[in-house]
Amino acid sequence: MFCVNDSKNGRLYVSVFLFALIHVSLYILSFRLTQYIRDDKNVNG
Repeated sequence: MFCVNDSKNGRLYVSVFLFALIHVSLYILSFRLTQYIRDDKNVNG
């Protein structure tokens, strides 16, 4: 018999995973951006 609760849990895990993935990628992106800006400032003096 098909259980509706399982599919709900699956969707929850997928949404949480996507949420975490987006936040991690944004964090890495901002970190790289700050590093790039610092390097650029150091090169310019």
